[in-house]
Amino acid sequence: FATNRASYDDMSFAMMQARDFTWGAQLFWESTYILQPEHKEKLKILSNLAKLRYKCRKYLVEGELIDIIKPINLIPNVSGKWGGWTQPLEDRTLPAVHAALWKSIDGSYAAVFANSDDKDHIFDFYLNPSIFTNKKWTISKVTPNSSETLKVLPKGNNRLSVRIPGRDGIVLQIK
Repeated sequence: FATNRASYDDMSFAMMQARDFTWGAQLFWESTYILQPEHKEKLKILSNLAKLRYKCRKYLVEGELIDIIKPINLIPNVSGKWGGWTQPLEDRTLPAVHAALWKSIDGSYAAVFANSDDKDHIFDFYLNPSIFTNKKWTISKVTPNSSETLKVLPKGNNRLSVRIPGRDGIVLQIK
């Protein structure tokens, strides 16, 4: 549903929203403080991910989380501080990019990515071979404002690479 925690800096906030987005959790259940000008970086990632979550709700809301996607290239870690509302903040270190594989009830899949860093990152990965070896799959990149076909994966080819913009997310729809 959501993660109950407190944070104050932009990086910590981005780390929590990126992880929650890829896990399908409800984003940002807090007050309207985020609308203040000093929180524009927090609002940027929240807005980007919320729009993408809405567009891909057949996966992230109505679908099934299949697996966490692990990179085959080096993804840097980022650090911040957070804790529960009544607990002291603690140091946290997570990968800059989170990724997960989701399945919708129509049988299509989505590789969901979120980048908490303010820099773009390339994420190289393999799709789950037990799922993606028996037929050709069409990969489309989905953003809040568009959808474009990227490629068709031939049978048995399940290696992909994607650039995830800083403080943003993307979804690769797989049909």
